[in-house]
Amino acid sequence: MAYWHITTDIESYHDSAGYLRPRELSNGALEDEIATLAAHIAAAEFRFLCLVAELDRRQVWAAHGLKSAALLVGMALWCWAQRGAREGAGGAGP
Repeated sequence: MAYWHITTDIESYHDSAGYLRPRELSNGALEDEIATLAAHIAAAEFRFLCLVAELDRRQVWAAHGLKSAALLVGMALWCWAQRGAREGAGGAGP
């Protein structure tokens, strides 16, 4: 899996898998890359929503003392974002 380092300068990002920078792609390759990534994003979003629906169906949220799956997912995303912010700021994180 590629790791992208993105800065404000689009040409300065790179990845560990050796992908070409956007400016180095032909128009056709650029269109293909965008379509492929959009399909991956849509598939990942579908999978995410299926998992959240199953979590809600099982009422996993109730075991955590919450009133909905939305609260459980929201809290989890907030915790992950906080951890990422700490790690990105140089903190070791949990």
